[in-house]
Amino acid sequence: MLEKIDVGKRVIVLGGGFVGCEVADYLREKGKEVTIIEVLSELASELYSSTADQMVKRLEGKGVKAFTGVKSEEITDKGMEIVDRKGRKVFLEADNIVICTGSVSDKTLLDSLKGKVQQLFEVGDCAKPRRIQEAIYEGAEAGLRV
Repeated sequence: MLEKIDVGKRVIVLGGGFVGCEVADYLREKGKEVTIIEVLSELASELYSSTADQMVKRLEGKGVKAFTGVKSEEITDKGMEIVDRKGRKVFLEADNIVICTGSVSDKTLLDSLKGKVQQLFEVGDCAKPRRIQEAIYEGAEAGLRV
């Protein structure tokens, strides 16, 4: 989908979790100047530390800038104002801002199947957005219960 949208040259990715880092990596591969804004103190904090370290090193090696432990203050048509760790306001210019600030479960299919099938298991992101390891484990557990 991103290939169909002209995001401009300078892009801010709001959210430095795994998805935000992946989006930043993709945009950098497409030649964009990318800056990640993350409220937490480190990027990709939901990943195992060794995986997160590899992701951060990859992004740094590609020249992706990152601000962690900051608060987004205001989004304008020229970019975004943030408040850094020391309480200073900093304005970052950008052509576009891509928001990657979290996931929610989609229980639409689960709800539509209730009462229509003999057994129904809630696993993976349907239960709670997490990593693939949890989805595989829960799927295997559900399979064993059938």
